Amino acid sequence: MKQLIYRDIYLIRKNLLITFGIFAGLFLMGFIIALSARYGNIARYVTDKDSISDILQVSLYFSIIAGIILATCEEHIMGIINKDYITGWHQYMMSSGMKPERVIGVRFLLTFGIFLISLLCGVGELILMQSVSGVTLEGIFHSGLGAHEGILLLIYGSIVCLVMGDYFTLIEYVYKGQNSKKADIIKVLPIMIIMVIGFIIDGILSANGKLEMILEKLQELTRYLKGLYIVPILTGFIFTLICFFISVRLVKNEGRHV
Repeated sequence: MKQLIYRDIYLIRKNLLITFGIFAGLFLMGFIIALSARYGNIARYVTDKDSISDILQVSLYFSIIAGIILATCEEHIMGIINKDYITGWHQYMMSSGMKPERVIGVRFLLTFGIFLISLLCGVGELILMQSVSGVTLEGIFHSGLGAHEGILLLIYGSIVCLVMGDYFTLIEYVYKGQNSKKADIIKVLPIMIIMVIGFIIDGILSANGKLEMILEKLQELTRYLKGLYIVPILTGFIFTLICFFISVRLVKNEGRHV
């Protein structure tokens, strides 16, 4: 199993390094902005405290975006599956007598492992940025969660990347790595439907004036702080397991042994 993990990591090493480079670049940009706003030229020439506070919050936005971009590393796994089918590696593994749970499990184990590592890196750099800037992102939703608001936003954004990575990996097994318009549509369609539904709900709530009422109720979320951290990660883990079992069933139905 170690050899399979090493192989997959080796195949996506360049993509991982590029993604990490983008993550590091965005973090450094935010870090430099924060230092300049507190101790450098921005602090020297901008006298309005509100403007300084806004600039410091921008540095935190860089951290959030950087963390979510790092979470997209999970999407590289589906590229391995696609290449395995094209090059015949999948067929070779099916004839080697190895169980499908083992080979497919490595893919989803890597997906969830990359999610956890990227999440820890993202949360760590966000906490560091909050310490350097001296501000938090509590003004986004006015939830009363304080410094937790930015971290939770990063966690939920990372969970979305995990769910997409699991779903895309499953679709690769459904279509056996074949590139087709139908497969591309099925990959994108659920995302588009969710986005459209989200925009419609937002429009209806805004028109009825209920959006502000919902935002006010977010103040009560402080009572469920542990659940806000645990539930999304647990949900992502369960979704990963579901996609794993479906993928194993699909491979077994091919009538071969991996």
